[in-house]
Amino acid sequence: MSWLDRIRDDDDRRDQLERARQEDDRTREQERRRDREIYEEQRRRDRDAAIGRDIERCYW
Repeated sequence: MSWLDRIRDDDDRRDQLERARQEDDRTREQERRRDREIYEEQRRRDRDAAIGRDIERCYW
C-alpha cells in the first residue's frame, strides 16, 4: 500500500466518521424534540387537570 493509498483511506475514514457524527447529532436532536413535546403535553394535561379541579371546587 502506497502512502497515497493510505492518505485516501484516512480521508475516507474521516468522511465516514463525520457522516456518522452528523447522523448521531440528527438523531439526538430528534430525540430532544420528541422529549420536549412529551414534556409540554404532560404540562398541558397537568395544568388542565388542575384547572378542572379548581372549577369543580368553585362549582360545587
